[in-house]
Amino acid sequence: MTLRRSRQGLEFMGRMGAVSEHKTRAWLLPLLGLGLLSVSTAAVLVRLAGRAIPGEAGLDGLSVDDSLAIAFWRISLASILLVPCWLSSERRDAVLTLPRAQKIRLLVGGLLLGLHFALWLSSLAYTTVASSVLLVTTTPIWVGLLSPWIVGESPSRRTW
Repeated sequence: MTLRRSRQGLEFMGRMGAVSEHKTRAWLLPLLGLGLLSVSTAAVLVRLAGRAIPGEAGLDGLSVDDSLAIAFWRISLASILLVPCWLSSERRDAVLTLPRAQKIRLLVGGLLLGLHFALWLSSLAYTTVASSVLLVTTTPIWVGLLSPWIVGESPSRRTW
């Protein structure tokens, strides 16, 4: 998808043609707000869910097993929400025609994301929500430190 300027304002160029900015703005901000709210409250909601689960308890009633179950269901429900994307034959064909190396990268990325959720939600059984979220949000630092060796991109001095 590309962005270009026109007489009417900004246009997003995708496979389906141009979509003007005023048409996308109506649903874009509420959707971004919902995403921000979902991400921002995830750790607190997991902790509250742990208090409601009876059984062997860790910090505030949340055990590692409970955390793994919550991670499983969170990813499973998200996958169900993404099923409509796969109903489009155009999108499905685009993924199926990817080279084998890119398919492997997608699979490894998905497995690493699942591992991230399992480890992060399990950390809530051992530490506070604030500490857990602080450690998870150090991602930009790790990207900056490791990108020269992994992808060959050095962050600029301005980035730091």
